[in-house]
Amino acid sequence: MIFKRTSQVLQGVLGLASVLMTVRASAQTAIVIFPERQKERKASRWTLADWMSQKRKIDDQNLWLAAHTNKVPVDFTLSVESTNSQSGGDLDLYVAWLGLKAHYEKSTHFFKDSDTTAHPQNSTGLLGLQFRLAGGNLQNTNLIVRGFYEYNHVYGLGARQGPYTGWGFGPELQIYFVPWLGVRADWNVRLAQSAVNRGSDVQLQGNSWSAVAFLEYNSLRVEAGWASREWSFASASNAALAGDFPVEGLVGRLRLFY
Repeated sequence: MIFKRTSQVLQGVLGLASVLMTVRASAQTAIVIFPERQKERKASRWTLADWMSQKRKIDDQNLWLAAHTNKVPVDFTLSVESTNSQSGGDLDLYVAWLGLKAHYEKSTHFFKDSDTTAHPQNSTGLLGLQFRLAGGNLQNTNLIVRGFYEYNHVYGLGARQGPYTGWGFGPELQIYFVPWLGVRADWNVRLAQSAVNRGSDVQLQGNSWSAVAFLEYNSLRVEAGWASREWSFASASNAALAGDFPVEGLVGRLRLFY
């Protein structure tokens, strides 16, 4: 009797196992039969794990954008320059495309005068408004135009010496060949400047330009090239005061960007 019941139990267990194996085989067969539908459903399946992963990626992207986007597009650069006859410095401040420029220079013998053994000198202060027509920032290929008001004080030129004030304008072009190498050129035209102590009786006008190549590393730039400047004096009452005084030579600049 006991053996009979044991035999019946074993037969039942074996039958159940056979049914389960058959069901599993049928399921595997179904999956194999419809692989494309399973891929489509899996690709469109929404899971909490996928949502959390995507949320982390979005947060990381927002942090990167916050660190690399200027909330207020401000550019600032400070530079010092030197030639064989003068030294000076510049400050440029931009908010978006509108900028302010300040410049000061002091010469030791800026003007060359063939009829005197003295070395005339001058000191110059300049304040100007700038417009960046192309280029997103100062460390990019860009085109700038500026207008400025200038004060010059000339020494050692007899009746020509003294302070002069007047307006000027000019463009500036900067081109990057590679991220660390480029060229920059500027040209400034001075309109007739009147002598402060003699009105329009003695006037000073002229132009200047410079062309440099530069090497740049992060916020630091070294420039080297050629600079030229020429003043022309004129007088309505005394023709002897007229004269041109050019000077040119190598120029070196060091610029720091913010």
